[in-house]
Amino acid sequence: FYLGGEFFGVDFVPSDADYDDGISHEGNVYLGWGHEFSDTLWLDLSYTRIFYPGSEPDYNSDFNEFEVVLGFAEHYSLTANYSDDTINLGHSAWYWRVGGEWELGGSGVMLGAGAGIYDLGAQLGGSYRDHELFLARDFGRLGLKLAFTDTSGYDDDLADALGERHLAGQRVALIAGFRF
Repeated sequence: FYLGGEFFGVDFVPSDADYDDGISHEGNVYLGWGHEFSDTLWLDLSYTRIFYPGSEPDYNSDFNEFEVVLGFAEHYSLTANYSDDTINLGHSAWYWRVGGEWELGGSGVMLGAGAGIYDLGAQLGGSYRDHELFLARDFGRLGLKLAFTDTSGYDDDLADALGERHLAGQRVALIAGFRF
């Protein structure tokens, strides 16, 4: 079993917008269970509460996610993620992902890739896809990840339901994490 949390700085509003959602941080609190059946097969089940402290009442986007990850063949994983009230908009959604990670020689540097589809249903404008390529390395309890992400299929219907189109563009991110 495990329990944890993450906290991020976020900004969903374009700099030239005439409104403010009050959101500048995202928090994730999670609880899960993982089990290795063998060296090449594992399962992870988790619940995550995503929240946005300080959000204005009209922009309360707090929601829950339930996730199942199946790892297989040492390097690959399949993910199914369900939200009963996606971004607090009153409708459920599914996220499906396939990914892989491979160590580059004996360096401890991991090369990873993944692709997913976020099926938001007709009520929220359909679906869109995401793609990721990353390098990651752990240094004891400190983990670093350099990732390139992109999306496709994020159209005007999705932008009307979820937010500005600029949120779905290409990104390069450096992510640091510390495990206790």
